[in-house]
Amino acid sequence: MTPYPDAMKNIAQQWLPFGGPPAEEVLVRFGITLETFYRRLNYIISAEQPSATTTALAELARTKLSHTPAPRDNRSLHTDTVASPDS
Repeated sequence: MTPYPDAMKNIAQQWLPFGGPPAEEVLVRFGITLETFYRRLNYIISAEQPSATTTALAELARTKLSHTPAPRDNRSLHTDTVASPDS
């Protein structure tokens, strides 16, 4: 868990009117991806008393995480055999 839960809540709240912080901002400040940021934010606010702010932040995190693409399976990109140029 990040040692910056208050900083994560603050940046999420500051960027809330704009749909959340940009990926670059999260990467520079916390060194994590947006998906990780929203998962951690969701965890942080789940332990707090419900309020208008925590409800809005939870909704933002839920929305962003629901739009996160599933991890790719890159195994199909690597094969043991290589087609010859004559094929």
